[in-house]
Amino acid sequence: MNTINAYYEYSIDVKPNPVVGQNYITDIRDTQVTLANGEVTDSRWIQFKIPVTQPQNTIGNISDFRSIRFMRMFMTGFNQEVTVRFGALDLVRGEWRRYTNTLDFNDTNVADDNTEFDVAAVNVQENNERCPINYITPPGVQREQLFNNNTLINQNEQSLSLRVAGDGLELGDSRAVFKNVSIDMRQFKKLKMFLHAESLPNENRLRDDQMVGFIRFGNDFTQNFYQIEIPLKVTLPSASSTANCSPLSAEEVWPEENEIDLSLALLTQLKIMAMSVDLSTLPLDGIYYQNEDELNPALGNKSNKLRLGIKGNPNFGLVRTLMVGVKSNETHQDLKGEVWFNELRLADMDNQGGMAAVLNVDSNLADFATISATGKKSTIGFGALEQGPNERSREDIQQYNIVTNVNLGKLLPQKWGVNLPFNYAIGEETITPEYDPFNQDIKLKQLLDNTTDSAEKDNISSRAIDYTKRMSINFIGVRKQRSAEQKQHVYDAENFTFSQSYNKVERHDYEIEDY
Repeated sequence: MNTINAYYEYSIDVKPNPVVGQNYITDIRDTQVTLANGEVTDSRWIQFKIPVTQPQNTIGNISDFRSIRFMRMFMTGFNQEVTVRFGALDLVRGEWRRYTNTLDFNDTNVADDNTEFDVAAVNVQENNERCPINYITPPGVQREQLFNNNTLINQNEQSLSLRVAGDGLELGDSRAVFKNVSIDMRQFKKLKMFLHAESLPNENRLRDDQMVGFIRFGNDFTQNFYQIEIPLKVTLPSASSTANCSPLSAEEVWPEENEIDLSLALLTQLKIMAMSVDLSTLPLDGIYYQNEDELNPALGNKSNKLRLGIKGNPNFGLVRTLMVGVKSNETHQDLKGEVWFNELRLADMDNQGGMAAVLNVDSNLADFATISATGKKSTIGFGALEQGPNERSREDIQQYNIVTNVNLGKLLPQKWGVNLPFNYAIGEETITPEYDPFNQDIKLKQLLDNTTDSAEKDNISSRAIDYTKRMSINFIGVRKQRSAEQKQHVYDAENFTFSQSYNKVERHDYEIEDY
């Protein structure tokens, strides 16, 4: 028997009058059941979600979760008999991880905030009768269906839940979760997500716009990213008492004012504006902010206005990190509350196609000359039938090649017997990308249109275009033919063959200025 104790310990208090949001409780259901003797009695099911990475005690020499072999459960501290039934004991996997570093430039130590930050999931199957606010799928969202044995089975639908408790969020502070991704967003026009906010039971009421939900994505979390913020409207429960809460509609749980509906073109516009901003004028966090209606005045009457920010040189053509979180928008008190995030998605795919053409010409002039010419052109959006929109070409290509072979000896008297083959070839290829190579989420045309200095505009165009020109002039196999009656000598010119070639390549692209 192994007598070494090395384990993590978690504990919950089993006591009367439990409250959602405390003691790891995420939902409570009161039901009535019929016993075997026919009597009807009240029954209460309590859902606990305990974060595995936050043990209450660490016993023995254990440092990680890579080799967990046993799990045991015990109850203590009861003075009378109690019957406890377990409906399910599950380990729930999550793709999102807590961001443990600071998100507040004024506070580098997050350990002394006394902010309790819980990450959980709420779903239709387990929380559709949740009090004080029930879970329901957002407006327009259809549950996925699984076809099995001639039966359609609705799949579970759930949201990410972030709960801030304890002493709450300090002024201007944030809490977030993240995951690593690899996404190209350039083929889409919209970024959307549903959000829901509510107060915690038995806590100070959370009011509209006090808490902000945000999305941060880019190359990293600290130096190169975009940030999208939306002030949250709080959903109020249907009744003041949790014992009498009726279900709310999808429009009440997921108000339109909380829905993120962003045109990605505004991010590129924001990035172009940020290029001309003096970094010394930015706030301490280095983020340059603009409101959505400042970038596009036509959005002035939009109910769910966004605040957009940028830092560094992010690129949503290759998003590597994705973060969602909550932020305090209050200047007088710490905040507590719960926010749900659901259906983060890209919409309005740009499915516009392109065209391509190829030209081949071959001609000859008896045995004196031959000319071959080829041309090729393809535009942005061209691709094979089996290719999706993200796999199609994102550049304009123009290319031509001309090759001539001329026997110049035919122009000389035949009795001279001179064989003088001449070859001349020239070709050019111009590749114009859709996006600027340095700012890979800004279209080249858009960047040129917003650049006023002509010299800078020429520089941007020159560095973006991949241009190659090849030219060659060749005299290969130049010799004099020996006549039939001519006597052979070792020093005769007919014994020698001469060749001469001249090749020239001109090239410039994003990495090579001149070659």
